[in-house]
Amino acid sequence: MTEKARSRKVIADNLEALMSARGWKIPELKRRSGVSERMIAYILKQEKATSVDLADKLASPFGLAGWQLMIPGFADQVKSGGVLEPKAVYGEAEVDPEM
Repeated sequence: MTEKARSRKVIADNLEALMSARGWKIPELKRRSGVSERMIAYILKQEKATSVDLADKLASPFGLAGWQLMIPGFADQVKSGGVLEPKAVYGEAEVDPEM
């Protein structure tokens, strides 16, 4: 798997886990994010890459920043009911998730 394909998979898995945890389908995420259903479907199927701006829009309804969708293993945290805090990824360093 190429690095590009791996990145798309991480984002798709994380987004799918977040949607599932809330019981949301694509139309609900569209309503809350302003991203088209078609684009959300492409991202979930790993057919299109997402920009940083688009990742921010998709993450915002979940109270997250776009960069958090790009963390490998985030979906496992969500599926297990855990909450991924920035310090869980970066240790004790101060991290502003809005950056």
